[in-house]
Amino acid sequence: MLPDFIQIPSILIGDKDLNPLDGIVYGIVYWYSKLKLQKCLATNKQIALILHAHHLTVSRSIQKLIEKRYLVSRIDRENGNKRELIPTVTYKPRSIDPILKDIDPIDSEIYTSIQNDENSLPQIGTPNKNTEEEDSNKKKTLTKVNVKNSEEIDFHEKTTGQQINLLLDLFKNINPSYEKLFANKGQRTALEKLLTKYGYEKIKNVISLLPETNEKPYAPNITTPVQLEAKLGNLVVFLRQEQNKKGGVVRVQYSS
Repeated sequence: MLPDFIQIPSILIGDKDLNPLDGIVYGIVYWYSKLKLQKCLATNKQIALILHAHHLTVSRSIQKLIEKRYLVSRIDRENGNKRELIPTVTYKPRSIDPILKDIDPIDSEIYTSIQNDENSLPQIGTPNKNTEEEDSNKKKTLTKVNVKNSEEIDFHEKTTGQQINLLLDLFKNINPSYEKLFANKGQRTALEKLLTKYGYEKIKNVISLLPETNEKPYAPNITTPVQLEAKLGNLVVFLRQEQNKKGGVVRVQYSS
């Protein structure tokens, strides 16, 4: 069985550390993940056979994609301890706030929300409701924004996998085993839900506070995305109480 075509995220195409074959290998892995099994358990030789390439060449591409965190490798114990390759940059059409179309990102990074102007505590806001204009735009399959180097990067591809990886990397300051989080679907799903509801910057600001709050008495101890999703309300209450102790006034908006 061969794919009719393969999808290569534009962020991989624009990555100067990757060669064209690396992107094609990613496309094959992504294709496998969309078949009936919904996961890629293919060996290097199976992928090489599709590409008419040597399996060692494919192995080098996969290793590079793993190091760049475009792929995550784990052992699938439900399928005979086979290697599973998980693509982290995926295509998921979503409606987005029209204001995002005019973002001028810092260092060519794409974010799902605009950074908070207040430097005290992160504001956890209620989810944005779709406007009529957004609803009419749902028919569009991709939305693109311009970055400083004038290249165009698919907004959805960037946010889905890359932002989750960036947030997971922040847990290294509070979790010595943080690297295991990358291959854990439950942890990735928890972060994806938080991203969808609150946006990248707000969640990043919250995670950046955890090394400090985890050391404080009565604060909820959070070392994983699943714990963050479950205890976010408790954390916001604790942060508000701490701010009130200092005599400051801060608006912390939170919706469960």
